[in-house]
Amino acid sequence: MKREGFKKVGLSVFAWNERAVSFYKKDDWIQEESGETSLSVRFFRYI
Repeated sequence: MKREGFKKVGLSVFAWNERAVSFYKKDDWIQEESGETSLSVRFFRYI
């Protein structure tokens, strides 16, 4: 992906999936801001 010129990648997980949210936070993914009623949590990482 880096060769194709992408500077960051992102993903989202369900907000209720605490295990996934915890994993991505621990693995240094950056959490994007979201509204209180959002069903998902979005993360991104620079590559």
